Amino acid sequence: MQIAPPGFDRVFAALADHTRRDIVRRAISAEEGVLELASHYPMSFAAVQKHVAVLERAGLITKQRVADGLEAETPRVAWSRGNVVVGPHPVSAVHGT
Repeated sequence: MQIAPPGFDRVFAALADHTRRDIVRRAISAEEGVLELASHYPMSFAAVQKHVAVLERAGLITKQRVADGLEAETPRVAWSRGNVVVGPHPVSAVHGT
């Protein structure tokens, strides 16, 4: 008997961490680059990248490369999908990934 859709455990494991929940809130509010996201936290850029990777694997956010005017591409983080309530933000349905 399946209690939850496939991928649900990954979603909840990803959201078990306060920093990752905050990254999702920021991704819902506005697209920011990973470098910009890292400036909000008292940890290394590499640590923030790892948090973003966990959220990506759970299917909660996506990274997109965008030209930033310096002829370089910057990964931007954007809300992907979810069936969870993150803070005061109710969001649409999560489907297994």
